[in-house]
Amino acid sequence: LDLTPHKKIDRSNNDETEKISSNLTKNKANSKLEKQVDLIESFITKKPKIKTSKTQKIKDIAFESVEENTSIMTETLARVYLEQKKYDKAISAFKILSLKYPKKVVSLQTELKQ
Repeated sequence: LDLTPHKKIDRSNNDETEKISSNLTKNKANSKLEKQVDLIESFITKKPKIKTSKTQKIKDIAFESVEENTSIMTETLARVYLEQKKYDKAISAFKILSLKYPKKVVSLQTELKQ
């Protein structure tokens, strides 16, 4: 750093440069805002529409929604099946739970007997 030439900074016109720089930033912000407003206005006047694909295949997902997902089987769901007197579903739910949680088999079996 000692080898580089040193120039003193003249700070006497600092107020004027601050005013100029603040005016420039305000002008930049205003011009940016004006560009954004113009872009929005042009979008509104053009009224663009999204074209739909006519070759799109319609998939019937009704059958998939009816299938029972065994990965989300819970004790609560098994109890709901019991209360609804859907015994086949309740038994299968308890079997799935007994495979998932072998330590809880005893409590599940007592639940089934009730």
